[in-house]
Amino acid sequence: MNRALAALPPLPFGLALLLALAMAISPLLSGALAPTRTVEAVGMPLDAGIPTRVADWVVVPSPVAQTGLDLTGDGSGTDNSRPYDQVVMRNYRNGAGDIAMLAIAYARVQRQEVKIHRPDLCYRSQGFALLTVEPARFGFTSIGGRPVIGRRLLAQRAGRLEAVVYWLRTGEQYSDASWDARMQILLDGLDGHVPDGVLVRASRLIASPAEATATWLQLEAFLADIAAGSSDEIRPLLLR
Repeated sequence: MNRALAALPPLPFGLALLLALAMAISPLLSGALAPTRTVEAVGMPLDAGIPTRVADWVVVPSPVAQTGLDLTGDGSGTDNSRPYDQVVMRNYRNGAGDIAMLAIAYARVQRQEVKIHRPDLCYRSQGFALLTVEPARFGFTSIGGRPVIGRRLLAQRAGRLEAVVYWLRTGEQYSDASWDARMQILLDGLDGHVPDGVLVRASRLIASPAEATATWLQLEAFLADIAAGSSDEIRPLLLR
């Protein structure tokens, strides 16, 4: 079985039934219900709208390689494994010498067959064991006033231990459940819309699992500063 698929959580029965029904009737309704309205393109490049200095953090040359945003880790995958229009990957250092790795991936079109991958899948597919996976409740809301919900991960591979926090937006929805994104794409499609999506991820290498909680909190504050410091054109992509 595909390792990424095996990593997916069990699908609730009610949602599975609804999705099965939708897939069964979709060929009959595809002509009438095919979504056509996409999100208007933003004129500013993503890279230009993300701050290079926030609070005590400043961009520095990358001393370590970041974990990839696709399922292969080396950029050799298909378009399905790299479903992004724009990507920003940077390292920031604070006054204490901590290095925060930032990864932002934006896709203007999200479909059932091609959509942004959750870091849970990317880390596992690149050989990491996930020691911890838990919900993250960020202490801020989206521009539309919605709670920003994501996940905290503690990932380990060989001698590398990485604390990770992220949120993933699909349309106007934030969730820590993989199948919620599928449902959002389905509901938006029935309304004629093709949603966009963004992954906002931060991580740090740590020496011990005992450092994880403090590091997650630090990274969540770092991402809040990144979002607040982004340009007026780019901030709605991160926190619609």
